Amino acid sequence: MLHVMSSPQIPYPVRMPHELRERLSEQAKLNNRSLHAEIVGILQRAIDLPSADTAPATTGDLADAIVTRIVQAQAINEDRLAESIASKVGERLRAGTAQ
Repeated sequence: MLHVMSSPQIPYPVRMPHELRERLSEQAKLNNRSLHAEIVGILQRAIDLPSADTAPATTGDLADAIVTRIVQAQAINEDRLAESIASKVGERLRAGTAQ
């Protein structure tokens, strides 16, 4: 869940590889966000992820948690999301067979 910051934002310059900045910029464009908003959103989601102690116990619980996150985001392009999920699943399957 994204939180609205009530305190003033403090500038924090971040050094990153050019390739990472390009990927973030592309993702921001796909999500109709500024680069800053994309980075803040990614960081906030990472912090809000459940810990291993509170992670869903079953596959059904995990699916419910994923759907809840997607619904909460509301700015996700459904086609882009489907492509991204398919790509990640393919990567994981290839990595699993390569081990």
